[in-house]
Amino acid sequence: MDDAIVKDDATLHHNATVYDKAIVSGSASVNENATLRDKATISDKAILYGNVILVDDAKIYGKARLYDYVLVSGNAQVFDNARCYGFAKIEDDTQVFNDAIIDNAVISRSACVFDKATVKENSTVSGHVNLYGNITVLGQAYMDSNDDVMLHSNDDYMVLKHWSNNDMITYIKTSDHWHSPNFSSSTKNLKDYAKSQPNKHKILAYIDFVTNALK
Repeated sequence: MDDAIVKDDATLHHNATVYDKAIVSGSASVNENATLRDKATISDKAILYGNVILVDDAKIYGKARLYDYVLVSGNAQVFDNARCYGFAKIEDDTQVFNDAIIDNAVISRSACVFDKATVKENSTVSGHVNLYGNITVLGQAYMDSNDDVMLHSNDDYMVLKHWSNNDMITYIKTSDHWHSPNFSSSTKNLKDYAKSQPNKHKILAYIDFVTNALK
């Protein structure tokens, strides 16, 4: 256990392990093959199950529940009644709280997911994107922003195939931007780009279809 600490009414069960300077406190419970390393902490009434891994300065507290193969790293925090499942990755300075659910998705950089928001199906939420309300992000959505963007409804975004291949692109209405792992553009810049392409009419029709559908 190195310099790790298990205190208060906290418990370790099965093959759970705590290393380095990690801390388990309060009434927290670490179960099955879950692991804490570095300076990661779990406290209050939070519970880890399965093969969950907490590293770096990750913090889990409140009544949060993490299952399966979830990885929490960096300065990420999961708290309140939040739930994380599958191969979810909660990274960097992100926060997941209230009744949010993350299932087989990546939350990174400074993103926040809260209220009753859900992110699943290999979607990625990154940058200064904030999800709240009853929004469900799915379908391999990719959301990113260098500025604060708030999404609270399923009508705030659309995921669809690229106009010329099978890659997925996500349009965010509130920022009027288009995103994929290798692509980011405002609607204005995308239209300017389209005008120089041989299939410009197809691209412009594609843009108009999406933007009009979410008005």
